[in-house]
Amino acid sequence: LEVFSRGARSGSKATWSGESRGAVSAVVLLGESTIAVGTLSGSLEVLRLPTSQEGWVQAEIAEVQGGISSMLVVETTLVLGTLSGWVRLYSTEDLTKPPQSSLQASDAVASLLMTSAKVLAAGTWGGAVDLYRTVTVSPLRLGGPFAQLQGTGGAVACLLELPGGSVAAGSHGGFVDIFSAEAARRGGQSYTQLQVAGEVLSMALLPEGGVAVGTLKGTIDLFPRSALEVGGPSRGRLRTRQAVGALLLVRD
Repeated sequence: LEVFSRGARSGSKATWSGESRGAVSAVVLLGESTIAVGTLSGSLEVLRLPTSQEGWVQAEIAEVQGGISSMLVVETTLVLGTLSGWVRLYSTEDLTKPPQSSLQASDAVASLLMTSAKVLAAGTWGGAVDLYRTVTVSPLRLGGPFAQLQGTGGAVACLLELPGGSVAAGSHGGFVDIFSAEAARRGGQSYTQLQVAGEVLSMALLPEGGVAVGTLKGTIDLFPRSALEVGGPSRGRLRTRQAVGALLLVRD
């Protein structure tokens, strides 16, 4: 794991680096100076930035059974998706304590999203998106899964909420399934499908409401908002030298 200072440019060196207990699968911000790092081997590490010296220090280590594939922070709760097919909820106050609750998913969890309708969506390696209803937000309590979103493209690598509450699910099958806001609340089938150049790894919302999709083949497929209604191939494509594992839209 490497940490770069704010304002780092191309060629800048990391201000801190350290070795985790396994391949890093997810990193989330818990506070202004605290991050949580999850690994595929199931190690959950908390790093804090001291006020008196430079460098991050390891504050807590917990072991999560089944391996960590994805993480999400909701208020005072850290939500973990595991390779063994569980959604586990931890208090951000002390991650060394046992999870506050655990809910079984239909398959190994690959991605997580909390929608504006307060429904937790868990994309799985089996191709379905499990939906969990929020009972309380702080601390987070979930009920379910009560329904599913069903696509046709394989493992759901990433999830993205679109304007109006609809949800995009990017899959390893080379498709992005689009689900209506109603389906995102109650479950159902996708109403259209976007076709990309390879396995989907990442997605980002474009300023006008369109979607950029990063793939294993190193392409970024661009879909304007109008394309989200009719589906089909991309309307533009950028090419990179490596697989696009993450996308971040930077505004001037």
